[in-house]
Amino acid sequence: MQVSTSPQRTSGRIWARAVAGSALLGLAGVVLAAYTYSEVLGGSIDTDGASVSADGTRVAWREFGSGGTSSIKVRYGGTTYTVSGSLDNVGRPRISRDGLYVAFYGATGSGSSRFPYGVKIGNSPVQLGVFHGGDTPPAVSDDLGNGTARYCFYDTYNVPSRIPLGPPEYTSLVVEDAGTSSGSKTPITWYSNHLIAGTEPAITTDGETVFFTSSDEIRVSEYSSLTGWTVSSDIVSSGSSGPSNGDSRDASCSADGRYVAFASQGSNLDSGDAGGNFDVFVRDRTAATLTRAYTGSGGSTGIGGWDAEGIEISSDGSYVAFFSGSTDILDLEFCDTMQEYIEETVFVSDWANQSVEAVSFMPDGEGDPACFLNGTFPSISQDADHIGFQSDTPGIVSGDNDGYKHALHKYDHT
Repeated sequence: MQVSTSPQRTSGRIWARAVAGSALLGLAGVVLAAYTYSEVLGGSIDTDGASVSADGTRVAWREFGSGGTSSIKVRYGGTTYTVSGSLDNVGRPRISRDGLYVAFYGATGSGSSRFPYGVKIGNSPVQLGVFHGGDTPPAVSDDLGNGTARYCFYDTYNVPSRIPLGPPEYTSLVVEDAGTSSGSKTPITWYSNHLIAGTEPAITTDGETVFFTSSDEIRVSEYSSLTGWTVSSDIVSSGSSGPSNGDSRDASCSADGRYVAFASQGSNLDSGDAGGNFDVFVRDRTAATLTRAYTGSGGSTGIGGWDAEGIEISSDGSYVAFFSGSTDILDLEFCDTMQEYIEETVFVSDWANQSVEAVSFMPDGEGDPACFLNGTFPSISQDADHIGFQSDTPGIVSGDNDGYKHALHKYDHT
Protein backbone atom coordinates (compact mmCIF):
# COMPACT_ATOMS: atom_id res chain seq x y z
CA MET A 1 0.00 0.00 0.00
CA GLN A 2 1.46 3.38 -0.98
CA VAL A 3 1.56 6.10 1.63
CA SER A 4 1.07 9.70 0.59
CA THR A 5 3.02 12.67 1.81
CA SER A 6 1.37 15.11 4.17
CA PRO A 7 -1.46 17.17 2.62
CA GLN A 8 -0.19 20.36 0.99
CA ARG A 9 -1.88 23.51 2.24
CA THR A 10 -1.28 27.21 2.60
CA SER A 11 -0.42 27.80 6.24
CA GLY A 12 -3.18 29.52 8.15
CA ARG A 13 -5.45 29.61 5.11
CA ILE A 14 -8.92 30.95 5.91
CA TRP A 15 -11.80 30.36 3.50
CA ALA A 16 -13.68 33.61 3.32
CA ARG A 17 -14.81 34.13 -0.26
CA ALA A 18 -18.56 34.34 -0.81
CA VAL A 19 -20.61 33.03 -3.68
CA ALA A 20 -20.21 34.80 -7.01
CA GLY A 21 -20.74 38.55 -6.83
CA SER A 22 -20.43 38.94 -3.06
CA ALA A 23 -17.68 40.50 -0.99
CA LEU A 24 -15.05 39.01 1.27
CA LEU A 25 -16.13 38.64 4.87
CA GLY A 26 -14.76 40.21 7.97
CA LEU A 27 -17.09 38.48 10.38
CA ALA A 28 -15.16 36.84 13.22
CA GLY A 29 -15.87 33.17 13.78
CA VAL A 30 -17.90 32.72 10.60
CA VAL A 31 -16.57 31.44 7.30
CA LEU A 32 -18.85 31.44 4.28
CA ALA A 33 -18.72 28.51 1.90
CA ALA A 34 -16.56 29.53 -1.04
CA TYR A 35 -18.46 27.84 -3.86
CA THR A 36 -19.19 29.89 -6.94
CA TYR A 37 -21.91 27.64 -8.35
CA SER A 38 -24.77 25.64 -6.86
CA GLU A 39 -27.31 23.36 -8.49
CA VAL A 40 -30.24 21.09 -7.69
CA LEU A 41 -29.81 17.50 -8.85
CA GLY A 42 -32.92 16.05 -10.47
CA GLY A 43 -35.10 19.16 -10.75
CA SER A 44 -38.58 19.50 -9.21
CA ILE A 45 -38.75 16.09 -7.58
CA ASP A 46 -37.52 14.60 -4.29
CA THR A 47 -33.84 13.64 -4.50
CA ASP A 48 -31.11 12.95 -1.93
CA GLY A 49 -27.87 11.09 -1.28
CA ALA A 50 -25.50 13.09 -3.51
CA SER A 51 -22.10 11.37 -3.92
CA VAL A 52 -19.23 12.89 -5.92
CA SER A 53 -16.16 11.29 -7.50
CA ALA A 54 -12.68 12.36 -6.39
CA ASP A 55 -12.25 14.74 -9.33
CA GLY A 56 -15.83 16.01 -9.03
CA THR A 57 -16.73 15.31 -12.66
CA ARG A 58 -19.25 12.58 -11.80
CA VAL A 59 -22.03 12.76 -9.26
CA ALA A 60 -24.57 10.12 -8.20
CA TRP A 61 -27.85 10.59 -6.32
CA ARG A 62 -31.14 8.90 -5.45
CA GLU A 63 -34.29 10.10 -7.18
CA PHE A 64 -37.87 9.41 -6.06
CA GLY A 65 -40.59 8.95 -8.66
CA SER A 66 -44.36 8.64 -8.56
CA GLY A 67 -45.97 5.86 -6.55
CA GLY A 68 -43.04 5.59 -4.14
CA THR A 69 -40.54 4.35 -6.72
CA SER A 70 -36.85 5.29 -6.53
CA SER A 71 -33.76 4.97 -8.71
CA ILE A 72 -30.05 5.82 -8.79
CA LYS A 73 -28.89 8.51 -11.21
CA VAL A 74 -25.37 9.43 -12.31
CA ARG A 75 -24.43 12.53 -14.27
CA TYR A 76 -21.25 13.05 -16.22
CA GLY A 77 -20.38 14.77 -19.47
CA GLY A 78 -23.55 16.84 -19.18
CA THR A 79 -25.84 13.78 -19.40
CA THR A 80 -27.83 12.02 -16.66
CA TYR A 81 -28.05 8.21 -16.65
CA THR A 82 -30.15 5.75 -14.63
CA VAL A 83 -27.74 3.10 -13.31
CA SER A 84 -30.04 1.07 -11.04
CA GLY A 85 -31.77 -0.68 -13.93
CA SER A 86 -35.20 -2.06 -12.99
CA LEU A 87 -34.41 -2.11 -9.26
CA ASP A 88 -36.59 -0.16 -6.84
CA ASN A 89 -36.62 0.88 -3.18
CA VAL A 90 -32.96 1.84 -3.48
CA GLY A 91 -30.77 3.24 -0.72
CA ARG A 92 -28.38 6.17 -1.00
CA PRO A 93 -25.56 5.60 -3.55
CA ARG A 94 -21.78 5.75 -3.14
CA ILE A 95 -19.72 6.46 -6.24
CA SER A 96 -16.13 5.19 -6.42
CA ARG A 97 -13.33 7.75 -6.28
CA ASP A 98 -12.56 7.17 -9.97
CA GLY A 99 -16.25 7.60 -10.82
CA LEU A 100 -16.55 4.28 -12.64
CA TYR A 101 -18.63 2.27 -10.13
CA VAL A 102 -21.62 2.86 -7.87
CA ALA A 103 -22.61 0.85 -4.78
CA PHE A 104 -26.09 0.87 -3.24
CA TYR A 105 -28.81 -1.30 -1.72
CA GLY A 106 -31.83 -2.07 -3.87
CA ALA A 107 -34.83 -4.35 -4.28
CA THR A 108 -36.67 -6.02 -7.13
CA GLY A 109 -39.91 -4.29 -6.07
CA SER A 110 -41.13 -1.50 -3.81
CA GLY A 111 -42.18 -3.95 -1.08
CA SER A 112 -39.18 -6.26 -1.34
CA SER A 113 -36.11 -6.41 0.89
CA ARG A 114 -32.98 -4.51 -0.08
CA PHE A 115 -29.79 -6.35 -1.03
CA PRO A 116 -26.33 -4.95 -1.83
CA TYR A 117 -25.69 -4.09 -5.48
CA GLY A 118 -22.77 -2.79 -7.46
CA VAL A 119 -22.79 -1.39 -10.97
CA LYS A 120 -20.02 -0.59 -13.38
CA ILE A 121 -21.43 2.50 -15.06
CA GLY A 122 -22.73 1.61 -18.51
CA ASN A 123 -23.64 -1.93 -17.46
CA SER A 124 -26.41 -3.63 -15.49
CA PRO A 125 -26.37 -3.79 -11.66
CA VAL A 126 -24.95 -6.95 -10.07
CA GLN A 127 -26.34 -8.35 -6.82
CA LEU A 128 -23.46 -8.75 -4.39
CA GLY A 129 -24.91 -10.41 -1.32
CA VAL A 130 -27.96 -12.00 0.26
CA PHE A 131 -28.14 -10.19 3.60
CA HIS A 132 -30.79 -7.48 3.88
CA GLY A 133 -29.44 -3.93 3.97
CA GLY A 134 -30.65 -0.43 4.66
CA ASP A 135 -29.94 3.07 3.44
CA THR A 136 -26.17 3.26 3.98
CA PRO A 137 -24.35 2.05 0.84
CA PRO A 138 -21.54 -0.53 0.67
CA ALA A 139 -17.96 0.71 0.32
CA VAL A 140 -16.37 0.52 -3.15
CA SER A 141 -12.79 0.75 -4.39
CA ASP A 142 -11.57 2.13 -7.71
CA ASP A 143 -11.19 -0.09 -10.77
CA LEU A 144 -8.69 -2.84 -9.94
CA GLY A 145 -7.25 -2.86 -13.46
CA ASN A 146 -9.23 -5.87 -14.61
CA GLY A 147 -12.67 -4.36 -15.14
CA THR A 148 -13.82 -4.99 -11.57
CA ALA A 149 -14.03 -3.03 -8.33
CA ARG A 150 -13.87 -4.37 -4.79
CA TYR A 151 -17.01 -3.88 -2.69
CA CYS A 152 -17.22 -4.23 1.07
CA PHE A 153 -20.53 -4.91 2.78
CA TYR A 154 -22.26 -6.83 5.59
CA ASP A 155 -23.32 -10.30 4.53
CA THR A 156 -23.84 -13.97 5.36
CA TYR A 157 -21.49 -16.63 4.02
CA ASN A 158 -20.14 -20.10 4.75
CA VAL A 159 -17.57 -20.08 7.54
CA PRO A 160 -14.07 -21.06 6.38
CA SER A 161 -12.05 -23.71 8.22
CA ARG A 162 -10.23 -21.18 10.41
CA ILE A 163 -13.17 -21.57 12.81
CA PRO A 164 -13.07 -25.31 13.59
CA LEU A 165 -16.27 -25.36 15.64
CA GLY A 166 -18.01 -22.41 14.01
CA PRO A 167 -21.60 -22.42 12.78
CA PRO A 168 -22.28 -23.25 9.14
CA GLU A 169 -22.83 -19.56 8.37
CA TYR A 170 -21.50 -16.31 9.81
CA THR A 171 -22.53 -12.70 9.28
CA SER A 172 -19.94 -9.93 9.15
CA LEU A 173 -18.04 -7.80 6.64
CA VAL A 174 -16.98 -9.36 3.36
CA VAL A 175 -15.36 -8.14 0.15
CA GLU A 176 -16.33 -9.12 -3.36
CA ASP A 177 -14.75 -8.21 -6.69
CA ALA A 178 -17.45 -7.46 -9.24
CA GLY A 179 -17.73 -5.82 -12.64
CA THR A 180 -20.31 -6.99 -15.13
CA SER A 181 -20.80 -10.13 -13.04
CA SER A 182 -20.49 -11.05 -9.38
CA GLY A 183 -17.46 -12.67 -7.75
CA SER A 184 -16.77 -14.76 -4.68
CA LYS A 185 -17.20 -13.34 -1.17
CA THR A 186 -14.27 -13.27 1.25
CA PRO A 187 -14.60 -12.53 4.99
CA ILE A 188 -12.20 -9.79 6.12
CA THR A 189 -12.63 -9.46 9.89
CA TRP A 190 -10.20 -12.18 10.99
CA TYR A 191 -8.57 -11.34 14.33
CA SER A 192 -6.56 -13.83 16.41
CA ASN A 193 -7.87 -16.62 14.18
CA HIS A 194 -11.49 -15.72 14.83
CA LEU A 195 -14.02 -13.56 13.05
CA ILE A 196 -15.13 -10.40 14.83
CA ALA A 197 -18.19 -8.31 14.08
CA GLY A 198 -17.86 -5.36 11.72
CA THR A 199 -20.07 -2.61 10.27
CA GLU A 200 -19.73 0.77 8.49
CA PRO A 201 -16.82 -0.09 6.14
CA ALA A 202 -14.56 2.40 4.36
CA ILE A 203 -12.17 1.09 1.69
CA THR A 204 -8.99 2.38 0.05
CA THR A 205 -8.59 2.99 -3.67
CA ASP A 206 -6.69 -0.28 -4.22
CA GLY A 207 -9.26 -2.27 -2.24
CA GLU A 208 -6.64 -3.76 0.10
CA THR A 209 -7.41 -1.87 3.33
CA VAL A 210 -10.79 -1.58 5.04
CA PHE A 211 -11.65 0.48 8.13
CA PHE A 212 -14.76 -0.47 10.07
CA THR A 213 -16.60 -0.23 13.37
CA SER A 214 -16.37 -3.15 15.78
CA SER A 215 -17.44 -3.07 19.44
CA ASP A 216 -17.65 0.74 19.23
CA GLU A 217 -14.02 1.05 18.08
CA ILE A 218 -12.53 1.83 14.67
CA ARG A 219 -10.47 -1.15 13.46
CA VAL A 220 -8.55 -1.86 10.26
CA SER A 221 -8.25 -5.02 8.17
CA GLU A 222 -5.49 -5.29 5.57
CA TYR A 223 -4.90 -7.74 2.75
CA SER A 224 -1.69 -9.64 2.11
CA SER A 225 -1.12 -12.10 -0.70
CA LEU A 226 0.56 -14.36 1.87
CA THR A 227 -1.91 -14.26 4.75
CA GLY A 228 -5.12 -12.92 3.21
CA TRP A 229 -7.25 -10.52 5.25
CA THR A 230 -6.20 -9.86 8.84
CA VAL A 231 -7.43 -7.33 11.38
CA SER A 232 -4.57 -5.35 12.89
CA SER A 233 -4.17 -5.02 16.65
CA ASP A 234 -4.09 -1.25 16.04
CA ILE A 235 -7.15 0.57 17.39
CA VAL A 236 -7.54 3.43 14.91
CA SER A 237 -9.77 5.38 17.31
CA SER A 238 -6.86 6.02 19.68
CA GLY A 239 -4.94 9.05 20.86
CA SER A 240 -1.83 9.58 22.94
CA SER A 241 -3.74 8.35 26.00
CA GLY A 242 -4.78 5.13 24.32
CA PRO A 243 -8.07 3.97 22.78
CA SER A 244 -11.07 6.26 23.09
CA ASN A 245 -12.96 5.84 26.35
CA GLY A 246 -16.21 6.50 24.48
CA ASP A 247 -17.95 5.00 21.47
CA SER A 248 -16.43 5.62 18.02
CA ARG A 249 -18.08 5.18 14.61
CA ASP A 250 -18.49 6.43 11.03
CA ALA A 251 -14.94 5.99 9.67
CA SER A 252 -13.88 7.46 6.33
CA CYS A 253 -10.41 7.02 4.83
CA SER A 254 -8.18 8.80 2.34
CA ALA A 255 -7.44 7.03 -0.93
CA ASP A 256 -4.27 5.40 0.39
CA GLY A 257 -5.51 4.80 3.94
CA ARG A 258 -3.02 7.10 5.63
CA TYR A 259 -5.69 9.44 7.00
CA VAL A 260 -8.82 8.17 8.75
CA ALA A 261 -11.59 10.48 9.92
CA PHE A 262 -14.14 9.21 12.44
CA ALA A 263 -16.56 10.37 15.12
CA SER A 264 -16.00 9.65 18.79
CA GLN A 265 -17.60 10.67 22.05
CA GLY A 266 -14.50 9.87 24.08
CA SER A 267 -13.14 12.40 26.58
CA ASN A 268 -9.50 11.27 26.39
CA LEU A 269 -8.72 12.06 22.74
CA ASP A 270 -8.42 15.86 23.04
CA SER A 271 -7.34 17.74 26.16
CA GLY A 272 -10.04 20.35 25.67
CA ASP A 273 -12.85 17.96 24.85
CA ALA A 274 -14.97 16.71 27.74
CA GLY A 275 -16.62 14.09 25.53
CA GLY A 276 -20.27 13.15 25.65
CA ASN A 277 -21.07 14.11 22.07
CA PHE A 278 -19.62 12.63 18.89
CA ASP A 279 -16.90 14.92 17.57
CA VAL A 280 -14.74 14.53 14.43
CA PHE A 281 -11.12 13.38 14.67
CA VAL A 282 -8.48 12.61 12.04
CA ARG A 283 -5.86 9.90 12.59
CA ASP A 284 -2.61 10.13 10.63
CA ARG A 285 -1.49 6.51 10.65
CA THR A 286 1.99 7.32 9.35
CA ALA A 287 2.80 10.06 11.86
CA ALA A 288 0.78 8.28 14.60
CA THR A 289 -1.06 11.48 15.48
CA LEU A 290 -4.70 12.30 16.22
CA THR A 291 -6.20 15.74 15.58
CA ARG A 292 -9.59 17.22 16.41
CA ALA A 293 -11.04 18.40 13.08
CA TYR A 294 -12.13 21.79 14.41
CA THR A 295 -11.96 24.22 17.27
CA GLY A 296 -15.24 25.92 18.10
CA SER A 297 -15.92 29.64 17.96
CA GLY A 298 -14.08 31.52 20.68
CA GLY A 299 -11.55 28.68 20.98
CA SER A 300 -14.07 26.25 22.47
CA THR A 301 -13.89 22.56 21.62
CA GLY A 302 -17.49 21.90 22.61
CA ILE A 303 -20.15 21.54 19.95
CA GLY A 304 -23.20 22.55 21.91
CA GLY A 305 -24.69 19.18 22.75
CA TRP A 306 -24.92 17.93 19.15
CA ASP A 307 -23.29 14.93 17.51
CA ALA A 308 -21.23 15.22 14.33
CA GLU A 309 -22.30 12.69 11.69
CA GLY A 310 -22.02 11.77 8.02
CA ILE A 311 -18.22 12.04 7.95
CA GLU A 312 -16.32 11.93 4.67
CA ILE A 313 -12.62 12.74 4.23
CA SER A 314 -11.23 13.84 0.86
CA SER A 315 -9.11 11.44 -1.18
CA ASP A 316 -5.85 13.16 -0.23
CA GLY A 317 -6.90 13.55 3.41
CA SER A 318 -6.80 17.36 3.42
CA TYR A 319 -10.48 18.08 4.11
CA VAL A 320 -13.23 16.53 6.17
CA ALA A 321 -16.94 17.10 5.53
CA PHE A 322 -19.63 16.34 8.14
CA PHE A 323 -22.94 17.61 9.46
CA SER A 324 -23.96 18.75 12.93
CA GLY A 325 -26.62 20.77 14.71
CA SER A 326 -24.03 22.65 16.76
CA THR A 327 -23.98 26.45 16.75
CA ASP A 328 -20.60 26.46 18.52
CA ILE A 329 -18.42 25.31 15.63
CA LEU A 330 -19.06 28.64 13.91
CA ASP A 331 -20.65 31.73 15.44
CA LEU A 332 -23.97 31.50 13.60
CA GLU A 333 -27.54 30.48 14.44
CA PHE A 334 -30.12 28.51 12.49
CA CYS A 335 -32.63 30.42 10.40
CA ASP A 336 -36.15 30.99 11.79
CA THR A 337 -37.46 29.06 8.77
CA MET A 338 -35.70 25.98 10.17
CA GLN A 339 -38.11 25.60 13.08
CA GLU A 340 -40.14 22.92 11.29
CA TYR A 341 -37.01 20.98 10.23
CA ILE A 342 -34.23 19.09 11.95
CA GLU A 343 -31.57 21.70 12.62
CA GLU A 344 -28.36 20.27 11.18
CA THR A 345 -25.95 21.85 8.74
CA VAL A 346 -22.98 20.79 6.58
CA PHE A 347 -19.43 21.86 7.38
CA VAL A 348 -16.07 21.36 5.67
CA SER A 349 -12.88 21.42 7.73
CA ASP A 350 -9.31 22.08 6.61
CA TRP A 351 -8.44 20.16 9.75
CA ALA A 352 -4.66 20.68 9.81
CA ASN A 353 -5.22 24.46 9.96
CA GLN A 354 -8.37 24.26 12.12
CA SER A 355 -10.27 26.26 9.48
CA VAL A 356 -13.95 25.38 9.08
CA GLU A 357 -16.55 26.65 6.63
CA ALA A 358 -20.32 26.32 6.54
CA VAL A 359 -21.80 24.91 3.35
CA SER A 360 -25.57 24.99 3.94
CA PHE A 361 -26.64 28.51 4.89
CA MET A 362 -28.95 31.38 3.94
CA PRO A 363 -27.08 34.44 2.64
CA ASP A 364 -28.36 37.92 3.37
CA GLY A 365 -28.95 40.56 0.71
CA GLU A 366 -25.24 41.29 0.43
CA GLY A 367 -24.15 37.68 0.22
CA ASP A 368 -22.95 37.49 3.83
CA PRO A 369 -24.07 34.49 5.91
CA ALA A 370 -27.34 35.23 7.67
CA CYS A 371 -28.06 31.85 9.30
CA PHE A 372 -27.65 28.10 8.93
CA LEU A 373 -29.98 25.99 6.79
CA ASN A 374 -30.50 22.24 6.91
CA GLY A 375 -27.88 20.04 5.24
CA THR A 376 -26.90 16.41 5.79
CA PHE A 377 -24.79 13.54 4.37
CA PRO A 378 -22.03 15.42 2.53
CA SER A 379 -19.70 13.97 -0.10
CA ILE A 380 -16.52 15.82 -1.06
CA SER A 381 -14.04 15.76 -3.94
CA GLN A 382 -10.29 15.50 -3.43
CA ASP A 383 -9.56 19.24 -3.46
CA ALA A 384 -12.90 20.28 -1.92
CA ASP A 385 -13.75 21.92 -5.25
CA HIS A 386 -17.00 19.93 -5.35
CA ILE A 387 -19.37 18.95 -2.57
CA GLY A 388 -22.67 17.11 -2.65
CA PHE A 389 -25.22 16.99 0.18
CA GLN A 390 -28.97 16.94 0.75
CA SER A 391 -31.41 19.44 2.21
CA ASP A 392 -35.16 19.77 2.68
CA THR A 393 -35.28 23.53 3.31
CA PRO A 394 -36.13 26.08 0.60
CA GLY A 395 -33.77 28.84 -0.46
CA ILE A 396 -30.54 26.95 0.10
CA VAL A 397 -29.56 27.52 -3.53
CA SER A 398 -30.88 30.13 -5.92
CA GLY A 399 -34.30 29.21 -7.32
CA ASP A 400 -34.87 26.29 -4.95
CA ASN A 401 -38.29 27.17 -3.55
CA ASP A 402 -40.38 24.23 -4.75
CA GLY A 403 -40.74 22.48 -1.37
CA TYR A 404 -39.02 19.26 -2.44
CA LYS A 405 -36.17 17.49 -0.66
CA HIS A 406 -33.11 17.89 -2.87
CA ALA A 407 -29.70 16.45 -3.53
CA LEU A 408 -27.46 19.46 -4.10
CA HIS A 409 -24.11 19.99 -5.78
CA LYS A 410 -21.84 22.97 -5.11
CA TYR A 411 -18.65 23.47 -7.07
CA ASP A 412 -15.83 25.81 -8.08
CA HIS A 413 -14.30 26.23 -4.63
CA THR A 414 -11.99 29.24 -4.51
